[in-house]
Amino acid sequence: MTRSIVNNTITQERAAGAIMGAFIGDALALGPHWYYDLAELRRDYGEWITTYTDPKPGRYHSGRKAGQLSQAGIILTLTL
Repeated sequence: MTRSIVNNTITQERAAGAIMGAFIGDALALGPHWYYDLAELRRDYGEWITTYTDPKPGRYHSGRKAGQLSQAGIILTLTL
């Protein structure tokens, strides 16, 4: 019985970590989302993206703020 409880707890912790990671990844990708030209992405955001960023005006998700959910994050929220 104890082994089953431990395995269940580990599974729940892993699932929670995966969900949290999906939300974090979605928020981090909000600004640079939908760039297909690496040179353009680097021009707008630099070599590395190390923080939450606002989408650039006229780009996908324009008007959203750094750290907010994209449509993928909203859909993830609805599935929970």
